[in-house]
Amino acid sequence: LAAESLAAFDGILLDLGLNSWSLAQPGKGLSYQLDGPLTMDLDPDLGRDATRLLAEAGEEELVRLFAEYGEVRRPRLYAHRLLRAREHRPLRTTGDLVRALLARPGDPSEGEMSRLFQAIRVDLLALPAAPDVREPDDHRAQRLSRHRDPEADRVQDEIG
Repeated sequence: LAAESLAAFDGILLDLGLNSWSLAQPGKGLSYQLDGPLTMDLDPDLGRDATRLLAEAGEEELVRLFAEYGEVRRPRLYAHRLLRAREHRPLRTTGDLVRALLARPGDPSEGEMSRLFQAIRVDLLALPAAPDVREPDDHRAQRLSRHRDPEADRVQDEIG
């Protein structure tokens, strides 16, 4: 803000969405439906990838990211499955990740698998918290997020 000589703003709109073309590229490792390297490569400049995240994350970190970013029903169960799988061999491809999470066909469901992959992508792209630079008399903050998955479209509008 200082570089633009701005003291405050009323709102910012960011489109940080993921498009179908990116998901359809196996080399990016973004989709559970296509086997590819487990990079989830949306921004190579970040210096983080899913292979490293999933090799280094502990149980509580996995539970947190699955619950917070994926809103899955059983985050601890999926964290345990990943931890057990990586004891036997490293997760290097999206297929390895799917096999680690899949106990039997349909568990997790496609919607749940989609949210598990979403959680990992969001964690890799997590932005640092923005400073509070609202107008001094503005006591409201608004966050609008759009989630797409095969089970439901929902718009979440939180006003604090």
